[in-house]
Amino acid sequence: MTLRPRTLKLAALACALAAPLSLLAVPSGAGSSASLSLSASTNLGSGQRVTATWAGFPPSTNHRRQAVLLSECIANPTSVAHDCTPGILGRSDATGAGTSFVTISTGAITAGDGSQFTCGSGTDCSVVAYVDTTSPLSGAGAQISATTTIGFAPSASDCPLNTARVQGVGAEGVFRAMNAWSTRLCQAPSSLDVGYSLSDSADGKKAFIDQTVIPRPDFTATSIPFTSEERAALQKEGQGYRYSPVSLSGTVLAFRAFDRLTGQPLTHLTLTPSQIAHIFNGTRYAMPVAGSDPESQDILDLNPGTAFYGNLLPLGRLDASASTVDLTRFLLANASAAWQETPPWVAGRVGHDGTSPLQQDYTHPTDYLPDGLQQQGVSGLLLDGADALGIALSGNGSFGASPTTVMLSYMDASTAQYYGLPTVCIQMDPSWRSSGRPCVSATPDAFRAGIAAATPYTDGTYVTNVAPSDPAAWPMTSVGYLVTPTGLKDKARAASLRSMLTYAASDGQGASVLPPSYAPITPAMTLAVAQAADVIDKAVPFPAEPTVISATPASTPTFAPSSSFNPSLSQPLATSSLPASTSKTHDVPKVSPIHYAAAGATLSSHHSPWLLLALALFVGAGLLLAPRTLSRRSGAVEGAEDEGEPQP
Repeated sequence: MTLRPRTLKLAALACALAAPLSLLAVPSGAGSSASLSLSASTNLGSGQRVTATWAGFPPSTNHRRQAVLLSECIANPTSVAHDCTPGILGRSDATGAGTSFVTISTGAITAGDGSQFTCGSGTDCSVVAYVDTTSPLSGAGAQISATTTIGFAPSASDCPLNTARVQGVGAEGVFRAMNAWSTRLCQAPSSLDVGYSLSDSADGKKAFIDQTVIPRPDFTATSIPFTSEERAALQKEGQGYRYSPVSLSGTVLAFRAFDRLTGQPLTHLTLTPSQIAHIFNGTRYAMPVAGSDPESQDILDLNPGTAFYGNLLPLGRLDASASTVDLTRFLLANASAAWQETPPWVAGRVGHDGTSPLQQDYTHPTDYLPDGLQQQGVSGLLLDGADALGIALSGNGSFGASPTTVMLSYMDASTAQYYGLPTVCIQMDPSWRSSGRPCVSATPDAFRAGIAAATPYTDGTYVTNVAPSDPAAWPMTSVGYLVTPTGLKDKARAASLRSMLTYAASDGQGASVLPPSYAPITPAMTLAVAQAADVIDKAVPFPAEPTVISATPASTPTFAPSSSFNPSLSQPLATSSLPASTSKTHDVPKVSPIHYAAAGATLSSHHSPWLLLALALFVGAGLLLAPRTLSRRSGAVEGAEDEGEPQP
């Protein structure tokens, strides 16, 4: 692989997405006031990176940078060599504080002297910051150090054998949530083994459609609904389906960079849409060290006090992905001119379809990133899969971990969080110099604001607003859908799928289960999940084209808590009729080569006899109390929360 000059040196560590959680450290050493905090300390998984922030250690001076070592250790270590992994080097600043990272391991772990210890679910361990590999951590002659206990999430190895099994495949947006859910669903009372293979939205949908795939998945996950062509193929095969919007997250711009003067990893970076466009179309190939042009000066002014290294290495997705659709939709809506201002080497290239000029790939949303990053003689800057990007930016990939290059890429927020990567704060206001409007960060609250600005459809899907008027809304909010069949004749498998959806929409949204990069789904989403679960084993008409929801649902389903409900018994879920809708069909820009037209369906009018009986009783009561009820309803509608009103 030949790289241009700006890629000769690569970045080192970036900080974690979440703000460091303040945890009380255990100082060692006489008179020590050393402290250590981690960005995450519970429900950790193997390979997860956490940001470690310390204070109270020997300060660096102009003549000497003081080192701090970080290791994963047993819960109460006394010897670095025997109780801990080999140390990761960090540097303290002039106050004795600093930031670095630790990649967490589970299972049998090898210590510095070759002995082994175990970390995992039910066996807490620790992360220790220290300065000397030979001095003890406690007792006589103890060195200065700080320790924080860490706990671990259940893993697949904790699941009992001989459980019912369903298997799915699909997108990155659901992957981390599915991992959290599956390790709990396999335990009693559900005893359901949920397998999930990480791929992408395109491949997940193909596997669900193709009747010849062996083994055929029981469900798929996607962030891009079926296209008209894909729906036609499903209808030809007689395979109905429903969407369950089970995850709410966002496509984010993750980065890793170090300050040129302090050597500390950067935890905050602000960019505008046009700056992002120039980075990912290949026209900006360096970070500014001085205001040599207006855009460079803007970047410096948006990031006061930051001394960038000049080298810049943006990485993109090689495979078809929903996150690429999100990015290209966002850039076309907010920085179209900058995005289409392509570098000169694009002119002689052919687009992804093999016939059109490459410039056309910059004129519409696409799930394949236009290949402007890689100029002549450069390759390897497009990677296959979100995990490959996360690994590269964490410093563990083929690009290495040199600290002198700013690395930037896009991925689902859950992937960035897992690999401990900070994310770009986007300045959406073109008049930011005079308006004082803050940039918008990728947080669960911003994802909730983003879905409130989205257009909901009657099939349970959403078209997100990539240029929201709400300054708190994340412009690349994304929804992850589980797609399950209808008319399934295998009752046991139907019960297992219903169990999975029930958990995902209820207990699975709890703060102790859902990974921190996700926002809990909305009541309207919960309703869609309940409706999908209700028809898995029912013969219902093939879904029609979806229409825009023009009113917020008046009711939401009730899921029984797991403490009193055994989903494996296939107990019916409480559902509600669909809200009113207009005749407007799903109209979304197309992508190449897979069209981003929303797809899916208006749910059928099938209801259980009990629901129809309840509806009849409700109507009878309404006739008796009509004037009073109408008056109350009028007031309720006026004061109701506008959960998903389409934007003008």
